[in-house]
Amino acid sequence: MTPARTTPDLSSLRKALFAECRRAGMDDTMRHDWLLATCGKSSTKDMTARDFARCLDALKRGSKSTFKASTKPQVRKIYAMWSALDKAGKLDNPSKPALRAWINWMTGVDDPEWLDPGQARQIIEALKKWEAR
Repeated sequence: MTPARTTPDLSSLRKALFAECRRAGMDDTMRHDWLLATCGKSSTKDMTARDFARCLDALKRGSKSTFKASTKPQVRKIYAMWSALDKAGKLDNPSKPALRAWINWMTGVDDPEWLDPGQARQIIEALKKWEAR
């Protein structure tokens, strides 16, 4: 007789993830951006047991983010989208200097923090098109 498979309790995985995120010092916005970059979903409501396992493993290894948290929502979105492109294997160089160089090439601005709202929208739209390719 084969042992019965147990379905992971998503509620307990969700609680564990929230606890680890708090321990890592993430606020709600940072957590959503980090989840999007780590598993491609910004809400735990859409996550599978495999997504939870991937995120919990990354948190336990100390992988919070390769980018500092910004106070600007558009800049956080740019960082999350850049990380998502990396996870999808669409970047040759996923480093922050590479992102800064690309932003400079697109806008003439050296750092995402210095983008005005129109330039940030331009970068976000370009990243969306890149993702669609």
